[in-house]
Amino acid sequence: MAHRARYVFDRTLARSIGALLGRLAACCLAIVVPVSTLLVWTDPRAPRSLSERLVAVWRTGAETLRLGGVTGAPLQMLLSVFLG
Repeated sequence: MAHRARYVFDRTLARSIGALLGRLAACCLAIVVPVSTLLVWTDPRAPRSLSERLVAVWRTGAETLRLGGVTGAPLQMLLSVFLG
């Protein structure tokens, strides 16, 4: 498995820097979107409607570099630090 991952990484580097940035962006989104969703869905003060929750997920994902922005339950604070 490690050899395959190394091969994929080397192949990506051989293509272009754009391909590498694309893979990094995809990996980042694969972490940010689910964790942001968990942050919103575990917040008891979160909006009740689906559209408002999706907006809250968008805002949370956009604020990933702002550590300490989330206050509340320990799980939410831990997820916020993980996102950052």
